[in-house]
Amino acid sequence: MSETASDLQRKIGHVHELHELVRAMKALALSSISLFEQAIISLETYSQVVETSLGACFRDIGPISPVFEQRIKSHHQGTSVIVFGTDHGLVGSFNRDIAKFTHEEIQSMAEPVQVIAVGERASIQLLECGVVPEQTLKTPHSVPLITPLVSQVLAELDVSGTTACHVLYHEPGFATDYQPVNDQVLPFDYRLSGRWTSIPWPGQALPEVLGGGTVALRSLIREFLFLTIYRACALSITSENASRLSAMQRADQNIDTLMSELKSDYNRERQRLIDDDLFDVLSGYEALRKPGKN
Repeated sequence: MSETASDLQRKIGHVHELHELVRAMKALALSSISLFEQAIISLETYSQVVETSLGACFRDIGPISPVFEQRIKSHHQGTSVIVFGTDHGLVGSFNRDIAKFTHEEIQSMAEPVQVIAVGERASIQLLECGVVPEQTLKTPHSVPLITPLVSQVLAELDVSGTTACHVLYHEPGFATDYQPVNDQVLPFDYRLSGRWTSIPWPGQALPEVLGGGTVALRSLIREFLFLTIYRACALSITSENASRLSAMQRADQNIDTLMSELKSDYNRERQRLIDDDLFDVLSGYEALRKPGKN
């Protein structure tokens, strides 16, 4: 049964409301992307300070020797994997993609592996991929809430006592909305220490490490871990909002198409009603023109 003009008009009103909601969500996603991008940019200067200071410490105590690296590996106590997903929907395959990536990456990691999931929906996807998170944390919905989350993750790493740590997350891509990344932050190896020691000290006077390089190194390493996990979280949320923005743009296009079809159907129905009214008027006129009984 064809729809009446009032039915079509009601549908057009509902679609218009949905259109306004999608546009509001697009604006919110754009705003969130801007805020978290600013948080990432603000980390760069502090990150440079920490890495430059790490370079000064390693120059003071000397580089990590291959023997020390082998000793760390021989006393390996397991691997911690922090997986950043999301608690929220309307992000396409965002959580499913990071879960599949995690499953693939874990295959090459030394046992035992402890997985910490950030995001309820990501945790569900991990379970579907055969990865069981030992703990699930909530995704921060604002920049100030990233710091408490990272502090909680670091506390979990201290309790677990693992000597290896990988941070898995999505970062914004060029050709796509996002791409998965596996960032190994523990243990420190010759590659990292070599990169830090190659950073030139800003100034002519050589730095002096107060309290000894080893003492300062512990604090700086924790700052480096904090920055790395903070950056991963901010990049993941930026990618999440980029994925949501892309989904809302597709929804916006589909709504425009649906609105155009509904308006076309409504105009046809209105024209049909007008034609029916004209036909009734003409039929009545013709009936009046016929000779009647006196």
